[in-house]
Amino acid sequence: APANSNATILLATTLMNGNHPAELRESFTLLDDAARARPPVAVMARLYQGEIRLRLGDAAGARKIWSDQLVKMPADDPRRTMYESKLAGVKSPP
Repeated sequence: APANSNATILLATTLMNGNHPAELRESFTLLDDAARARPPVAVMARLYQGEIRLRLGDAAGARKIWSDQLVKMPADDPRRTMYESKLAGVKSPP
């Protein structure tokens, strides 16, 4: 159901629970589609996309996604702490 963003999000979060790189990449794409179709879900979609990048071995990509989204968020958004925690847990390159 490509037009059903709820189904897209459900499929994406299911796929991201696996360890197969192709499924993780598909989940990343589905989350991107869902974020564009429903802007209110973009904050959580970007958080999950960072997790996927990290699981695929792309710490720099995860940091970029989380940093970029954090800059867009209002200072009083309670979800900021999730992003800050994720960023704190990813080591910066030397």
